[in-house]
Amino acid sequence: MSTIKVDTIATRTGSGNITLSNSLADVTINRTGNGVSQTIQNSGTTVGQIGVNSTDNMYFVSTNTGFKLLKDEAAIAPAQSGGSNHDNALDLGVSGVRWKDLYLSGGLKIGGTGAANTLDDYEEGTWTPVITGTSSAGSGTYSAQTATYTKIGRLVTFTFALGWSNHTGSGGIEIGGFPFTPSAQSYYLTQLEGVSLTSNNFATFARIEASSNKGVMVQSPVAGGNRAVINMDTTGYVNGSGTFNTA
Repeated sequence: MSTIKVDTIATRTGSGNITLSNSLADVTINRTGNGVSQTIQNSGTTVGQIGVNSTDNMYFVSTNTGFKLLKDEAAIAPAQSGGSNHDNALDLGVSGVRWKDLYLSGGLKIGGTGAANTLDDYEEGTWTPVITGTSSAGSGTYSAQTATYTKIGRLVTFTFALGWSNHTGSGGIEIGGFPFTPSAQSYYLTQLEGVSLTSNNFATFARIEASSNKGVMVQSPVAGGNRAVINMDTTGYVNGSGTFNTA
């Protein structure tokens, strides 16, 4: 192996490039201690530095904007001149110059570093609502059977539309198929059509049982009093929407 030592490369006049042959396998920059290993300039003005911080953390900085590779923590952290920490100062992207997708297998810490500040789940999609009887499930023909949901952390928001005819179920009307189960019994709003109610009752809500993906539709007396389950009707239509927390 041969070594060529160059003390000075003089600035040349005119245009052109200094090119290293691709036969050069690698270049080693060996610095003793912390500090700048390489300085990058533009027309004599320093625009960036590459160096070592805290013994074995490599940093890349342009003025006070940069990052460093934290070896022991297996992390990338914001850094400033000299590779020192630059906490809570730098943005990831700017308006009009954005990153595209972000892939995470863990959580997103927002406004703090504790468990209460961690967003660890986001999901949206569709689900298939079904209507059954509480005494006998039965079956029917659906004219509408659509539903959506959005889950942010533990909070689930849902909507659905159900239309049915010729249903053979008996007992109370039970709506099921929810994509998640609530941590406690939860009520949600409904709009009901074509279903017979007990005289002088109204129906504007239903419930989902705790730790279950189904629950009954409920009616209440106009003059006040105890609510009761709505009896199964062979034909009907219901829209529903609401939120609940999962366990």
